[in-house]
Amino acid sequence: MQRYHEMKARPILGAGSRPQRQIDTQIRTRGMTLGTSPRASTNLCIKCDPFSLTIHSVILKAVEEITKVILYSLASGATVVAGGFLARANILPQGELGREISHGIVAFGGGVLVAAVAFVLAPKGIELLSLPLLTSVFFFGVVCFLFLDRFIGQHGGRVAQLMTMLMDFIPEAIALGAIFSTDRETGLLLALLIGMQNLPEAYNSFGDLLASGFSPNRSLLILAPFSLAGMAAAVFGYSFLAGHDQLVASLMLFSAGAILYLVFQDIAPMAKLKNHWTPAMGATLGFMLGMIAEKLLTY
Repeated sequence: MQRYHEMKARPILGAGSRPQRQIDTQIRTRGMTLGTSPRASTNLCIKCDPFSLTIHSVILKAVEEITKVILYSLASGATVVAGGFLARANILPQGELGREISHGIVAFGGGVLVAAVAFVLAPKGIELLSLPLLTSVFFFGVVCFLFLDRFIGQHGGRVAQLMTMLMDFIPEAIALGAIFSTDRETGLLLALLIGMQNLPEAYNSFGDLLASGFSPNRSLLILAPFSLAGMAAAVFGYSFLAGHDQLVASLMLFSAGAILYLVFQDIAPMAKLKNHWTPAMGATLGFMLGMIAEKLLTY
């Protein structure tokens, strides 16, 4: 009878009692140790291990950034294809008006290129490189494209616009990827400028390719890979050149020298139209557009 009363007075170990909670905790811990609940074990590991949590955050950030780099570079590269299709459609009116608009587009592309040199390509080099290296890299770009332009001209080619687009788009796409992780505003400015430049440059490059003897469809096939090449260049810059600021600045400055040479050697003379104001207005509008983008995104 006394034993019966002792058992009756003893508390029942329900779900809310302290001993029962200890038993439940031990069961859950042993279950995770034995691998009966891998998902719960993984979640507990991520929450409890600061190192795993840090690695997880770094991976997520890297994936997010490289996705943005790919999307920005693809969007800016898509204007290459758009410019080629616009030129292929031949939407300009015939006669004198069409000729004026065509020369204005060439000049507009030249103005945007000069803006890219002034606001994007040259400033990084001036800021980061010593004076001897600065002048050497810039002049090396000029000399390289002097000989390349002469070589192409001697062999009957006329692809100045295509070369300037190549020397503008690829280095800027590399720079876009390289600086995106540390300076997103400049990266966004680069993507915007690249897109604005590529449209008139691709439009004008299509005409150059036709003048060099390529068919319209072949000219489009030549232009199309440039959009993907820009994406590959941006991913390369993000993966391998991030943090190598002087190397990126040197590449951009080399391109600046090459672009300025080609603008004044080939593009500006092509844009000139006697007794017409359209080319000069196109060039100044192109430069102004680059200036607006710089002001909106960096100040």
